[in-house]
Amino acid sequence: MREFTLLLLLPFVACCAPSQETSVNEQSYIDKMAANMRQASTWVVQHGVETYTLGGKTAINRKLMDEWAGQLWVDPSVGTGRYLALFQIKGRGIYCDVQCLSRLTDHAIVEYWHVMITGKDWAGVDKRCMFIVTKTDRIDGMRKVVHQSDKFFPSYKVNESTSVELPLDDLQLLYDLKAWQFPECFPNSDLKNWEIGIERDGGYVRVPAKRQR
Repeated sequence: MREFTLLLLLPFVACCAPSQETSVNEQSYIDKMAANMRQASTWVVQHGVETYTLGGKTAINRKLMDEWAGQLWVDPSVGTGRYLALFQIKGRGIYCDVQCLSRLTDHAIVEYWHVMITGKDWAGVDKRCMFIVTKTDRIDGMRKVVHQSDKFFPSYKVNESTSVELPLDDLQLLYDLKAWQFPECFPNSDLKNWEIGIERDGGYVRVPAKRQR
């Protein structure tokens, strides 16, 4: 009788156990969404300001959803408040903050963009950054990427007469960079060793980072 019961249970266990194929398919979907959000972030750098100017957040959401199954999760800030431009998008537990940190307007408009990618534990995405320099002919136009890296660089020479450089003594800018949360993205910079906090009066303070996260 015991042997007969065991034989009945084996097919049940086999049919209910997760298959290797299911696991592979799930990982493939996770990888696909991670790639989607990186692509969506790059699109936002290049076309976000232009699209928002012409069609508002509805136009951006339509593009994000149709192309990458993503969406805005906070209203964009473009030329208002303290941000030159800030777009915050998400998709399947992955969050991307896309911000223009610096802008030169001498001849062509040159900008330094920063992308922070984070996610829920179940989203399966590694925290990472993208640092992007762009050029455009007008503030509300499409941007062309002239340099991009996953590793931080404080300045970039666009041509013989134009260089974009971040003011690393600006604590507000360092707060936005959040280097202490992304130490792998700042391998050759001391910025990762410092944490920027906000005091009760709204001012910024720099203290040694508690831990490398």
